[in-house]
Amino acid sequence: MDEYERQANLEYDSGYDECSVEGEMGLCYPSSEESDEEYCYAQPPEKDKIKYVDEVFNEKTAAKDIIWRAGMVFADKKQFKCAVRASSMATGRPYQYLVDDKIRIQVACTTGCPFKMWVNYIKENSGWQIKTLNNDHNCIWDYKNKLVTVMFLVELYGDKIRKNPNCKLREMQEEFKRDLKVDVCEAKCCKVRKQALSELLIEDLELYDGAGKTLISDQQKGLDKAIRELLPEVEHRFCNRHLVSNLKKINKTNIVRNAFWDAATATHLQAFKKAMKNLERHSKPAATKMKELDPSWWSKAYFKTHSKTESTENNMSECFNSWIMRARYMPLIDMLTKIHDMLMTRLHEKRDTIQQIDCVVVPSIRRKLEEAVEESVGYKVLWDGRENYVVKGKGSSFSVNLQQKTCSCRVWDLTRIPCSHAMTAIQESRQNPLDFVHSRYTKETYMKTYSYMFEVIKREEFWKDEMGDQVLPQVIVKKLKEGRVGRLCVYW
Repeated sequence: MDEYERQANLEYDSGYDECSVEGEMGLCYPSSEESDEEYCYAQPPEKDKIKYVDEVFNEKTAAKDIIWRAGMVFADKKQFKCAVRASSMATGRPYQYLVDDKIRIQVACTTGCPFKMWVNYIKENSGWQIKTLNNDHNCIWDYKNKLVTVMFLVELYGDKIRKNPNCKLREMQEEFKRDLKVDVCEAKCCKVRKQALSELLIEDLELYDGAGKTLISDQQKGLDKAIRELLPEVEHRFCNRHLVSNLKKINKTNIVRNAFWDAATATHLQAFKKAMKNLERHSKPAATKMKELDPSWWSKAYFKTHSKTESTENNMSECFNSWIMRARYMPLIDMLTKIHDMLMTRLHEKRDTIQQIDCVVVPSIRRKLEEAVEESVGYKVLWDGRENYVVKGKGSSFSVNLQQKTCSCRVWDLTRIPCSHAMTAIQESRQNPLDFVHSRYTKETYMKTYSYMFEVIKREEFWKDEMGDQVLPQVIVKKLKEGRVGRLCVYW
């Protein structure tokens, strides 16, 4: 067998494009009546009978009938991994990936088993092909399989768990072992149940795949991976306040903090690169730490424009939590009643306030427009005769398109509020700046936001008496105080 493998590899290295063997390959695969341990390798054929051709993997092949062959071609990486997992579960062999990157994969069996399989990426058809294979096994059935992941179990049993959200972990373990013949620990079962139920929240909020949505998180561990799996199209941002707190562990100086904020608030790539060089000059460890993170998570220069906000902090949630802080320390029913009353009062106050103001856009946006006009002093404008303007001044030059409502500084693109460069072009064209503000900032949209009414909640004395067992408070068991240990006096 070893001599035959060396001979086949020699033939492949000496000019053959493919590496699989067809016809009398010298492999004697088990019949339906033989066990996996009873088959063996037959004598290799003569050199002149060896043919090297490709064999395309058939997705319809049953898991127990999958036979690995050198030269077998897979459509993509996902198809190959699905086949490995299916074969692993059907044969009870705990396959594992020793190497897994963009161009190659190495699959091995349990420790001591000689099975090895190398798979390489093929540029010609964007597929994956088995290049080297040692299909010999000396292992026995193993019920512990790392390829049975949480997401795989959610895909199989997600609907069943959502129909019975109170299912017990022990019952899940027994069902997994009965159906899949694998042992799944309670911790993994808990993750499976939590993951399956979290998809209900996504359906209720109508998030679907996350397209057109933006999430801001406080960099909780593992949350970014869950978002990529459940909401692959969502824009995920980090709260930069938490990133600053992490940078303080590396460097506490204000210079590093200010350099970080310059990079986080830079709205275009040139300003971002300049700010990162400044951060690296003051603290290389801090710059290295930030380069490990995807800039689309924390820098405005890489933010998408569909959300129409340049927010880099989770201030909305933090302000709301601070606003209900006192209510959160109350008992449960009193807390919910207090929050309900606060929200009901706030809605009608905001609604009444905006009704008394005669305006097109809300006052806060009007103040931003006035600030943009003040910043535009000193700019010079060049017009191409159609719709593009070049605004120069303060050591920079930006392109403005009034028809598409864009500016190369990207402030207008991110917020949909004209920036100082756009205001210069708007004034040059003798147009009204309010016509270039997005409709979400108008008084009409503000009124729609606060048009909902909160229903009055009946107090406890008006509640109906429901028949059934009375809900009692938890029994508090006092722990016995540990007394002093008595010691016996022993006389010698």
